[in-house]
Amino acid sequence: MPRYCIPHVPSVPRVTDTSDEPDESNATSVSRPSRAHPTRPTSPTTHAVAYFNRMCRGYPTITVAQVVRIVSSLADVDAALQDLGITEVNQANQVRFQLDERAPLQDAAEIGVRTRPGRHGFILVNPELLECKSKTKGALERSFNIMINEALERIDQEMLGVDASISELKVLVLKNDNQMPHNGPPLVKRNRGVQHVIYPHPPFPEDPSFEHGTPRERVPYQPAYGTQQERDEAAARDRRAQRALWHAKLCILEARQSILKDKRSEMMSKMRVEFNRIMEEPSDLGAGYAAYEFPPLA
Repeated sequence: MPRYCIPHVPSVPRVTDTSDEPDESNATSVSRPSRAHPTRPTSPTTHAVAYFNRMCRGYPTITVAQVVRIVSSLADVDAALQDLGITEVNQANQVRFQLDERAPLQDAAEIGVRTRPGRHGFILVNPELLECKSKTKGALERSFNIMINEALERIDQEMLGVDASISELKVLVLKNDNQMPHNGPPLVKRNRGVQHVIYPHPPFPEDPSFEHGTPRERVPYQPAYGTQQERDEAAARDRRAQRALWHAKLCILEARQSILKDKRSEMMSKMRVEFNRIMEEPSDLGAGYAAYEFPPLA
């Protein structure tokens, strides 16, 4: 596996410290593991490494042990470099970075933008984890976008039908009487049929039995309206009933139209907020390999 490095553009001001630079006139003495130059201040790490080298003569000599810092974001990388006083590219071998297993997907993606195979940057010791984070983020984004697009398409298709029906009903409710269609049986037959009666309780029992009798006692029929005035009033009631029905449907569809618009807006808003939360909060997402495509969101 190629070594992955994080190229870093220092965000801290450059600091020049000549106290740790070797004295070129005494370069040969600096390389001796037995003692440090008498005029140079030495750190505890230098003393420890020199002592370890003296104890391990005959084995390969080591220089300075590399620090490994666990990071979750580029901001953590910058903070670690500032904490260690690293401001130069040639200091990249002084620290390695390890991506936190619970690093947010968004922060891991930003680290991924600055990470590529190389030799001269700051080594990332677990590039496989970064790859898993990247795959998880990509898979979630694809599934989320497909789900949102399909949901919006269904809402839009539904709204097209609702809008068309509303437009038609707005025309119908404005029709005058002579433009209204005739519904029901012919006016000369209106109200004709078998006689109906009401059985209130009391005086009738709660569940009255059907009437039985001889053929001559069958339930009588009632005639149709006998006057033109009755027939005209029936026709007027038909027109009022039709307009009332159209108006009721118009009110229902306008309410449905409003709900669909709110639903579309609310879905976009709430789903985007939830998705961003998932992308930005620390979690085990991408901590390892997973079945990225199953089950689908949509």
